[in-house]
Amino acid sequence: MTVNSSRVTTPSNCGFGESRRRPATPFREWSRAIDLPEIRLLQAAVVLSEVRNYTRAAKKLGIQQPTLTKRILELEKLIGFELFNRSTQFVEPTEACRRLVQEAKEVLFHAGRAVQVAIAPEQGAQTLLHVGKSQYTDPYLVSMTNSVSLPLYPNLQLLQTTMLSADLEEQVLLGKLDMAVVNGGSDNPKITYLELFSSPFFIALPATSPLARGFEVTLQELDQRRWASFERHVHPVLHDSIVRFAAADGITAQSITNVMTAEDAAQLLYSGTADAAFLTRAGAWKIARNGLTVRSLKDDRLVLSYRLIARANNESQLVSEFERGLKRKLESSRGVQLNLPLERKQVARAKSISEDFRSRNDLKVERFR
Repeated sequence: MTVNSSRVTTPSNCGFGESRRRPATPFREWSRAIDLPEIRLLQAAVVLSEVRNYTRAAKKLGIQQPTLTKRILELEKLIGFELFNRSTQFVEPTEACRRLVQEAKEVLFHAGRAVQVAIAPEQGAQTLLHVGKSQYTDPYLVSMTNSVSLPLYPNLQLLQTTMLSADLEEQVLLGKLDMAVVNGGSDNPKITYLELFSSPFFIALPATSPLARGFEVTLQELDQRRWASFERHVHPVLHDSIVRFAAADGITAQSITNVMTAEDAAQLLYSGTADAAFLTRAGAWKIARNGLTVRSLKDDRLVLSYRLIARANNESQLVSEFERGLKRKLESSRGVQLNLPLERKQVARAKSISEDFRSRNDLKVERFR
């Protein structure tokens, strides 16, 4: 449908229902055919949908209740339909209101962010970049991220937020993070991905375990043993990969205990409740001490792919420059830091821990005798 830009629009002839019938209309042309709501109107709808009470919503916004009522009515008149089902006891948002509020929250966030970005240089503030990661992001990658320097942004400061892997993509989509380092990730068209590097899964073991004698552990060697693994919401990629490929190979565990942290897995190994723990490199090396060791899992299918993600519609030059800067830094160090020699160093450390543990046990036996 062709939109006539000279057409005078009113709430009655440009309702939301009509806009849904012209999905192919470019946004710029569509925005000339409808009056977009002011920020204050969107704020009113968002707060009222959250507290569902006019008195409390008005108090939260710092305005009088009649003013709030007027703003809601103005917004409903503008878009052509009711946003709330009203009764004497409560206010219930309609399904259309929920959809509007979901997008409006993003608009409000970016409006506030735009003001902060604009006034920061005037106040002598540093350039801020909000980057998310999980607590099990590879430490080498964290180090590389922190060391990126950009000539165009000499006062760049990274604000790093640590959260569950499953929440990182959502926070990027909401605009609360500029970018995030994730493992895997869904193929969402609203997200851009920069492939960084891959790392094997790691198995934490008691140093006295027969599996600790080799440099690597295979999935077949873990058959009929007691496993510890992250809860799915803590690390969905690791959890789902283990379940899928173990089932494909006909490998089963005597028992599987789900944990929240690598330290929880260590307690299971110490107590003898688990024989092996599936962890990331960062998680494994947090606990590789005091009689515990780690081995990489030898299976090309079980690999953690690290990606840097950002919103596809994020046109920030700072985000683009940072992506390029991190990519250059990783490429320049790929031959030195990311290949298997690093793993061999870790195995050497693990063997040293194992030998030390065994020698202490032998000494205790001799003393007992």
